[in-house]
Amino acid sequence: MSQAMNKEWIPVLRKKKFMQDRQREMDKQVTLYVEGIPEAVNPKGLFNLFTKYDIISDVFILNKKNKVGKRFGFVRYGCSVSAEMAILRVNGIWMGKGAMLVKVDKYSTALAAK
Repeated sequence: MSQAMNKEWIPVLRKKKFMQDRQREMDKQVTLYVEGIPEAVNPKGLFNLFTKYDIISDVFILNKKNKVGKRFGFVRYGCSVSAEMAILRVNGIWMGKGAMLVKVDKYSTALAAK
């Protein structure tokens, strides 16, 4: 019976390795900070705007406003090159009553090393 229990613990060790691989994958991802999102734009609209430049991992729009009083959110890419392309293309686009500001999130580590 003890041998059967030992065999059950092997997937737990693999799970740890899987979690380490997942953490490495998350470290490669780049999070973009997007400011000036109009009230009419929902996460799906933001997804459609940014998906032109590559596959997006995640889109999140907060229900609160920043210190300046603008609506903001985050877009996560799996590749730093795609994130840089999105910054170049979307930063300064006029939507609604103002221009959108797109930059690398200050807590994102993938582009900070460059």
